[in-house]
Amino acid sequence: MKLKKVFGYVAALLACVVLAVGLVACNDKPKYALNETSVTLEVGGTHQIEVTGGENLAPEYASDHGEIASVSESGLVTAIAEGDAVVTVTVDGTKLKLNVKVNAKQGGVPIMSMRSPQGVSSSSKGERASFPSSSIPKRTSVPNSPRETVPSLR
Repeated sequence: MKLKKVFGYVAALLACVVLAVGLVACNDKPKYALNETSVTLEVGGTHQIEVTGGENLAPEYASDHGEIASVSESGLVTAIAEGDAVVTVTVDGTKLKLNVKVNAKQGGVPIMSMRSPQGVSSSSKGERASFPSSSIPKRTSVPNSPRETVPSLR
């Protein structure tokens, strides 16, 4: 009798283990991830989001601040204005986040040195420089031109 009882417990325990393993296997979703979780771009720059963890995925993309960073249906992020945005990627109910920082565009050619004509006062950033009227030509002759002179820049 005892052997029958032990065998019953073992069979019940084995059935529970098989059932538990089956439930875990059924609920095991693929693990999706992004190629990066944060990116820094300059205004006008782009970044292609890549989702890993499966084949033939159909992710959906959304930006919380489309005026700062927009995202296309194919996952191309475009930096529009300086600031921070979060792009949310949804794949099979799983939400993934990409933090986007957009910096002002660094451009232009640096000026190594500059000479100013005599009588020109220097200025700080944001101030206007003053030029004496003698340094600005009134009219300039243009050789081989149908007109003899062109108006000044004033």
